[in-house]
Amino acid sequence: MIKRIGYILIVSFIGGDLFAQPAIDTVHPFFKGKLDKKVGLLYDFFEIGAPTIKPPKGKRYNDVILSVFHSKNLYINTVFNKQDEPAELNAFRINKSYAQITGTYRYTSAVPLFDSVPVIVTAYGIDASNKDLYRFRVMKNKTEEIVPWSRIKFFSPAYMYYRYNVDGTMQTQMAYLGQFWEKPGNSITVEVKNLNVPDTVYNISAVWLKRAPEIIATFTPETMKEFISVYKYQWK
Repeated sequence: MIKRIGYILIVSFIGGDLFAQPAIDTVHPFFKGKLDKKVGLLYDFFEIGAPTIKPPKGKRYNDVILSVFHSKNLYINTVFNKQDEPAELNAFRINKSYAQITGTYRYTSAVPLFDSVPVIVTAYGIDASNKDLYRFRVMKNKTEEIVPWSRIKFFSPAYMYYRYNVDGTMQTQMAYLGQFWEKPGNSITVEVKNLNVPDTVYNISAVWLKRAPEIIATFTPETMKEFISVYKYQWK
């Protein structure tokens, strides 16, 4: 029995370390072909903002729109829990003139997470035809480089419509940058730069929050009917 417990602990430790490593040399199976309903069932996605009209004539380069696909976890701002966004997002605030089209969290370049499921980061505006113009890197807590500036290797079919190239054609591919995870209390930031415009860097982040469970109500078998009524209330 002791040997068995020791084996489980060793495997868990090794597996946890491997799980935490950035995965930039492989593509998640769901993103290898046409993105079907499985992606929507497993993931929500977060973006800072994206233009939905064709770019003006004379524009030289595509806008790069970064997306974070993250698990459908618990959200902070629900009907039962109306409160301000977590303080951990303060370091990622952006100008309020940005139009954020997805996500519950506004005016931030980061999405808060509460589980150990890795996120997947993609980039619109980059495809197989222009990939050599771009490099990306990954920072931990905005200070430690865990993936150095790297070439973009992989692509997936576009998940969203109305993303346009500078020539007016609709984008059919998005760059697949990798799968990332950190321990609670840490963040990752993915940065992308155009080599021809080196002073412009696009970025998006994910923050894993440390949170202890909080009891907001208790129910007994005799009050199961009330529990179901309360649980269903959030979807009214």
